[in-house]
Amino acid sequence: MEFIRGIDYSVFFYLNGPIKESFIIKVIVFVLAKYLIYIFFAVMAYLFWFYKKGTKENNQSKRAVIYALLSLAWAFLIDQLVNLVFIRYRPLISHPGEVKQLAVTIDPTSFPSSHSIFVFAIASSFYFSGYKKLGITLFILAAAVSVARIMAGVHYPVDVVAGSVFGIFAAWLVNREGSWVKQNLLKEFEDKK
Repeated sequence: MEFIRGIDYSVFFYLNGPIKESFIIKVIVFVLAKYLIYIFFAVMAYLFWFYKKGTKENNQSKRAVIYALLSLAWAFLIDQLVNLVFIRYRPLISHPGEVKQLAVTIDPTSFPSSHSIFVFAIASSFYFSGYKKLGITLFILAAAVSVARIMAGVHYPVDVVAGSVFGIFAAWLVNREGSWVKQNLLKEFEDKK
């Protein structure tokens, strides 16, 4: 366990270091860490309300968005349950004076990364729903959010790795066990033949 913790701290300080030296890197990291997550919700809104409106493809995209919302609900539940059992303080609290933190956060707990859980749940949900290219694009953006959260000083690498695993698991669970959803919630969006 000490070996993993040592690697975790080393990677964290390596990634957190550049924001102390460059204003441009600081701005980029801040935007990615704080605001990139909203792209995921904008994609969901577009697919639900505007994508090929009134067509079979629109019904498919609405189903995918509903699966993504259910994945987010499961991801939120997993996040809350883990926070009840396991408490790990943010780097700024654990290493005062050594960490440069860009994003201000009220919650003192670091594990798992809620941002990582949510963005990976959305990306995985679209990937599992058949939107492979969109899912891969969102996976890349999710990785950018996660790395930026480390660089911004609000999470350790293990926090974002765990968050990504929990997010993917939540989406997989909804996709695998979604028969009730398909039979009940999604009847409105059935493909018209």
